[in-house]
Order: sequence, then C-alpha cells, then structure tokens
Amino acid sequence: MNRIKSIIQISIASVLAIVAISLTSCRTVATSAIELAVEEANAECPMYIDEGITCDRIYTNGNNIIYDYSTTSEVIDGLRSLGQEYCKSLHYEELATSTLYDSDIQTLIDLCIEAHYNIVYKYRDEYGNTYVVTVTYQDLATI
Repeated sequence: MNRIKSIIQISIASVLAIVAISLTSCRTVATSAIELAVEEANAECPMYIDEGITCDRIYTNGNNIIYDYSTTSEVIDGLRSLGQEYCKSLHYEELATSTLYDSDIQTLIDLCIEAHYNIVYKYRDEYGNTYVVTVTYQDLATI
C-alpha cells in the first residue's frame, strides 16, 4: 500500500514538474515575443497620437510594457480630474475595441496574459509631471 502511495506521489510530482517546465517555456517564448514586438514598435517612435500627445518611446521594464507619452500639463490635469479608475476603464475599452479590427493587438494581449505583462501608459508633461495608468494582465484576460 505504501509503495502504491509512493508511486502515485512520484507520478504526481513528475506531472507537476513537466507542467511547470511547459509553463516556464511558454512564458519564456511569450516574453521573447513581447520584447521583439516592443523593439519593433519602438522603432516607429516618436508617434503623433493627437494634438498634444506624442508617444516618444515604447519599452519594457520588469513585467510592464510602457508607452511613454509626452503631453501638456492640461492633459495631465484632465486625466487627474477623471480619476484613476475611469482612466483605466477608458484604456481598457480602447484595447478591447482595438482587438476587433487589429489582430496584432489581440496577439499582444494574449502574449501579455501568458507572460504576465501589464500595459502601462505613462503621460509626462513639459514640467516633468506624470500620470500613469496601468492595465494589468489580469484585466487583459477579461477582454
């Protein structure tokens, strides 16, 4: 009886080890794909978004993809007045809507979920003031 119990425990441990290795491997592949995509997107910077907002660069830091925007103090003040949760919901909705007509964005979101990467929008004005909006990979999983 103890022998069967030991065999079952070893079997379970083996399966868990294989699953852990597979997840690590998948996460590593997703991370590499994200790094490459961010590098390619950053090559397009600076990107004019609209009047008063420019994406200066896109980069990763830890498990975050950061969109670094330069803007005006009026935009920063406007974002602050809207509040963090409302700004987050606007960015989330934009991502969700974009997936309907842009498969690259859906692919990026899928990779972020798999690799546990957040998408961070960092707005910076001419005085160095910043406003940061983060959409987590858990949020992305609900798109």
